Amino acid sequence: MKLTPLYQKHLDLGATMYTTGMGYEMPAYYSSVEEEAKNVRERVGMNDVSLMGRLDVKGKDALALTQYLIVNNAAALSDGQALYSVMCDAEGLIVDDVIVMRFSAEHLRIITSSMFRARTLVWIQKHIDEKKLNAYVTDISSYYAMIGVQGPKSREVLSGITDIDLSKLKFFRFAFGKFGDIPCMIARLGFSGELGYECYVNTEDAHAAWDMIMAAGKPQGILPYGMDTLDALRWEKGFIFYGFDATDEHNPYECRVFDFIRYDCGDFLGREARTPRGSRGRGSKGTWPSPPPALKARRRHGAPRGRGGGGPPRGVTRRPPARRDARGRPSGRGACFDSVAGRHAACPRGQARR
Repeated sequence: MKLTPLYQKHLDLGATMYTTGMGYEMPAYYSSVEEEAKNVRERVGMNDVSLMGRLDVKGKDALALTQYLIVNNAAALSDGQALYSVMCDAEGLIVDDVIVMRFSAEHLRIITSSMFRARTLVWIQKHIDEKKLNAYVTDISSYYAMIGVQGPKSREVLSGITDIDLSKLKFFRFAFGKFGDIPCMIARLGFSGELGYECYVNTEDAHAAWDMIMAAGKPQGILPYGMDTLDALRWEKGFIFYGFDATDEHNPYECRVFDFIRYDCGDFLGREARTPRGSRGRGSKGTWPSPPPALKARRRHGAPRGRGGGGPPRGVTRRPPARRDARGRPSGRGACFDSVAGRHAACPRGQARR
């Protein structure tokens, strides 16, 4: 059994608990999925996402290594900026989907799903060894707690307790500051489809930070929400979880994340696994289609891709097939697309841009 730093807090709040596919004891919900989801949509909610994997890549070749392992352009990041990407193998099939954060050219952090944290760690180390790079990777997942604060009132809640100016923290950016006397890092990321943030604090500060956020959010009606509610929120927005809705038998085109591939940023693992569009069947290997010319022309780092940029036809709601563990619980990260507008959005951990 694996526990996050906030496990006892969930018990104290009377959460209905379950065991994830990776053995974590997590809250499914506290009151009801309906109440919690409605509260995130209309007000603000908070959840424990400490089970996510966090891998630090450091060294002179840290950036070159990351650039090679992901299909997006890590070289375009500035300090304090993040991006979404997938990692692929040499056959073009997805190994994991990740958030990459840049602290400096010699320090990047890769946020992985809890399900594939160990596998991705081995994958990164393998390529460090094979390419004899001046870099090293460290699993720091247990060093920090991660608390998600999501909803239209999330900025209002957090602004009252942190010295970080959240009005200036842009989408896919992060900054360091404090919750009172508690050191923290806040990233403008989320998986609810609303304005939201992920707050990183040292493990020993997890309970104090949780209580501080809860107290600050009381006037705005903050409620904790569980993983079942998170699942409902992401399904409502059409976000997919890698590991269930998409697996290592799929390539980025099948999972609607091809919009994040940067063919113009040099070599990356899986780049050569391409043949003309339409020749690939599910489960076949080495057959990425080439990117459409219109897609090449539209690409801008970290920006929406506009109408018709890779999503389903307008007005068609695409819902990926459910692939779940024995308890019916998903685990992983996801990419997203706007199925109503028919556009692929650059918000894999989607939220409203406010």
